[in-house]
Amino acid sequence: MNTNRPINFTSFTAAIIGIGLPIIGSLFLSNYEPDWKQINVPAHAAIESAGGIIAIALSLMTFFLVKNVERKYYFITASALLIMGSLNIAHASFPPGQQFVWLHSLATFSGGAIFALVWFNKSPAYAFQWSVVLALLLIFISILMSDFLPLMVFNGKFTLAAKILNVSGGICFYLAAAFFLQKYRKKQAFEFLLFVILCVLFGTAGILFEESELWDAAWWWWHLLSLTAYVFALGFIILRLKEQNKQIVDTKLRTELLMESAGEGIYGLDIDGNCTWANKACARLSGCNDPGEMIGKNMHEFQHHSHADGRHAPQEDCNIYRVLNDEVGVHIDDEVFWRMDGSSYPAEYWSSPIFEKNVCTGAVVSFSDISKRKELEARLRQSERMEAIGTLVGGIAHDFNNMLASIMGYTELSIMKLAGKNELPIEKHLKEVIKSSKRAKELVAQMLTFARGADEKLGRFNLSPLIEESLKMLGPTLPSSIE
Repeated sequence: MNTNRPINFTSFTAAIIGIGLPIIGSLFLSNYEPDWKQINVPAHAAIESAGGIIAIALSLMTFFLVKNVERKYYFITASALLIMGSLNIAHASFPPGQQFVWLHSLATFSGGAIFALVWFNKSPAYAFQWSVVLALLLIFISILMSDFLPLMVFNGKFTLAAKILNVSGGICFYLAAAFFLQKYRKKQAFEFLLFVILCVLFGTAGILFEESELWDAAWWWWHLLSLTAYVFALGFIILRLKEQNKQIVDTKLRTELLMESAGEGIYGLDIDGNCTWANKACARLSGCNDPGEMIGKNMHEFQHHSHADGRHAPQEDCNIYRVLNDEVGVHIDDEVFWRMDGSSYPAEYWSSPIFEKNVCTGAVVSFSDISKRKELEARLRQSERMEAIGTLVGGIAHDFNNMLASIMGYTELSIMKLAGKNELPIEKHLKEVIKSSKRAKELVAQMLTFARGADEKLGRFNLSPLIEESLKMLGPTLPSSIE
């Protein structure tokens, strides 16, 4: 029960503003100033023209507001305001008479009828454009076919036809007000309440038409009500545009904050490949002090002008620039970018086209320095190469070990057979073969240790014995001229 109080209170307030005050004012003027009349054509023309100009301005503002707000009834309200404003301006340009009253009555009726279409929640694809045509058509018909128009005034009083048009339009405005009140009860959006007050004021002005005569106090009263309704609508549109502008500014600030907080360099390109904006990371990676230094520069010539080996890279071959023509994004990680100081670094970048109304108008590029990644990849490749070498060494050492076993085995057998015989030089040579084979076996063991990747302790190793034994084996094969 408590949750309905704010809605009921605002509904009551809207009813007081839109219905209570106009009716009370009309009754007061009818009872206390029944014979008061003020014929002032310039003042009337000023009021109606001001209201009409405001209405047309509101219709244009509302129509363009629709592009950013998905609410179909905005098309309807924009169309209604345009027709009402056009007809009221035409009405103000005529002297008092049949066409004078006809155009005002037509404005009230057509505006109310179009406003009531919000209940159908649909609007033609070109509702606003058709409303322009309809307004002009009604004005031309009223001018060219004035003799065929229904009688609006007789003996200074409004006819039944005039009253029907105005009262019917007023009822239609009340129907539209009921629609917006229902919307307000569901969502409690301020714009719905303003539409309620707007439609109620227009509707009350239409219904009060029946109780007035040309130039009397009630007649002037509902003219002021109509102008007040336009002012209310103008206030709503201004508030709505301020809200929309604030949302745009907030969105822009959030986007800029995200861009500036990104670790990757990000910049935008126009269709010619010139920089339109850049974040701080982009400036830092490019060697600039401020992103503003990059604005307007051709980014290919600025950071992508050469290959890694220093050869010139033509712009027509640039993958970033090609996106603007091919309209297809690219991802590259094997090129380099250049800094302002002339140094380069390996870069990975993404370039994506920007489309506006299905037309490519530029591109957005994000990139990062992948020097550390390239270094890690090089270490990994080196590790893989060493692993492959280790596998190869292990295979060779295994085969070599088998051959050494065969050599040592046959050598030991030969020594055993020479034992007790007078073959000391041969036995001595064979023992040298055994010693060298053992040394070679130790070397093979070390190769196998390397191949397995075992964690061996490093230390000093005396190579002299190995060299001396090798020289003893090689000595007999060397020429006598070598000492």
